[in-house]
Amino acid sequence: MEHDALLQLARRLISGELPPADFLQLARSDRSGPAGEGRSTARSDSATVDLDRAGRCGFPEVIFGQGKPVASIIQIAARLLEAGYRVLATRVDESKGAAILDYFPDGRYNGIARTVRIDPRDLQAAGSQKLSPAGQVAVISAGTSDRPVAEEACETLDWMGVATTLIQDVGVAGPHRL
Repeated sequence: MEHDALLQLARRLISGELPPADFLQLARSDRSGPAGEGRSTARSDSATVDLDRAGRCGFPEVIFGQGKPVASIIQIAARLLEAGYRVLATRVDESKGAAILDYFPDGRYNGIARTVRIDPRDLQAAGSQKLSPAGQVAVISAGTSDRPVAEEACETLDWMGVATTLIQDVGVAGPHRL
């Protein structure tokens, strides 16, 4: 539902002109898609994918891969790609990453960050996998044991369209590296 239409419904609800049950029905009915599936979500066997998150938050849903079966990650990624969103899956181990790339050969796996990124085909065809930088962030890690988290942060920021500079090993023995 468009922002202004939802505000108008909310005003009618607050004024008492519209009963809460009617408000909910009207707000939901505008979002219904084929077979009663909401446009704001897409259901798969294992998850409900939030397709409106990009509109609300600026970025689409991220897939947290730890503990999820490969089939679930693939289903969620496929729904996001169908909706035209770039995919980021985090905490994906090497064997899951390989299985996901078998299904999405155009994807990219970062073994240090344990992330998988996949762009929709129209972005791949245009050769435009990078967004224009929305800013610049320094990611600073204390030591080599922090590298996976720092790499994950860099992958996530890059997926969000933010340029990064990674400065590693700035722990107790390395402040001079700043």
